[in-house]
Amino acid sequence: MRKLLVFFALPFFAVAGAAAAGGGVYSPTQGVICDKPAGFCADGTGVSATWTEKYLGAAVAHKLSALMTDPAGFDGSVFGFSNRVYCDIKAEVCTKDKFSTEVNKSATKTLFGKLPPATKPVK
Repeated sequence: MRKLLVFFALPFFAVAGAAAAGGGVYSPTQGVICDKPAGFCADGTGVSATWTEKYLGAAVAHKLSALMTDPAGFDGSVFGFSNRVYCDIKAEVCTKDKFSTEVNKSATKTLFGKLPPATKPVK
């Protein structure tokens, strides 16, 4: 079965601090980041139709649900926001963009509540 990555399935949303205001990417509550231009919300478990409905509305959630049930497959565990920030749920990290290894600390802390060990400040 061919899996669609959310990065390509949703309206091309490869477009800098995921939890930062501006550009329609914001965190309405700890653990959730929403992307209004791309039409989805995500939490530490991946893209979420439930959060999308709560923060972006039923019509947007309905469109997302249709993508999530696509017979070609849907992988909501890896996704990119319209501000270019890219998140990988299995690795529990968000990076500056899909091709970067630079951790986006704001988005990572918002979704997962912590930073990967290598990015923690040395005391």
